Amino acid sequence: MLLASACLAAPVRADEFAQDTRGVFLHGSYVLDTFGKAIPLQLDVQWAGIRSFSERRYLFTFDAATGFSGAFGGNSSERFFLVGGNLRSLGELGLRLMPQSDHSLYVGATALFNGSALSVLGLPPDQYNQKNSLDGIGGLNGVAAVRLNAGLSGLREHHALLGTVFVGGSLRKPASAVAGPLYFDVGARAQFDIVKSFTATLEGSWGTTFGHLDPVFGVTNTGTRYELVVTVRKMLGPLWLALDGQLHGTSNTATSTPNVYVTATPTFVSAGLALGVSL
Repeated sequence: MLLASACLAAPVRADEFAQDTRGVFLHGSYVLDTFGKAIPLQLDVQWAGIRSFSERRYLFTFDAATGFSGAFGGNSSERFFLVGGNLRSLGELGLRLMPQSDHSLYVGATALFNGSALSVLGLPPDQYNQKNSLDGIGGLNGVAAVRLNAGLSGLREHHALLGTVFVGGSLRKPASAVAGPLYFDVGARAQFDIVKSFTATLEGSWGTTFGHLDPVFGVTNTGTRYELVVTVRKMLGPLWLALDGQLHGTSNTATSTPNVYVTATPTFVSAGLALGVSL
């Protein structure tokens, strides 16, 4: 009787959660940007997922990919091809404040990098923009950022849901041309996982630079940016299929009391499809 009571009183250890996807994938997207249209392709090796450890007290979310990139596009009167490479890495370590509960408050920290280098075939870099603007596609582009996150974590045997808001800083290229590449960012992110079956993420953010005084014209320049990214991935045994979409834009505000001038770039829009084979 005493032994049975002691067993009933002992805490039940919850199973750890583990979801990851490793494989080779081919990703194609259709991009609408300032230079017209482009069709970028990527052939990458990727490893992404989310795992708990220390009896579900901690969560580690990760996403890493590297490979080759190519693109075809341009204005209607000029066509060009680009080739190069890309590298992406994201790591987030979080603490679940109520680890034995399915639902818990959550705090975490994130570091991320996403960069690419693309060169136009047969065209020197200083001639990239003579016929077409390649900002955001050609040359060196990317973002490096750090974030602090807070929100909710839900863990069950085969399901995980993570929803957070975040603040942080990022270095971006391209960025607001006169306001600089350093942004202060705020945003929200959600991720839902079903083990060996499904992953979906949704992230929105807004950022601003610190005001930069231009002594020549006597104006203070401030840059802003916005971004929305969605990804859905479905695993079908050794194969997986992914859909993604993205939009983002930037603007620059030049203030010289009492005048305010705003210059905005057209919204960058892309939609993509990826086919993968698990390793």
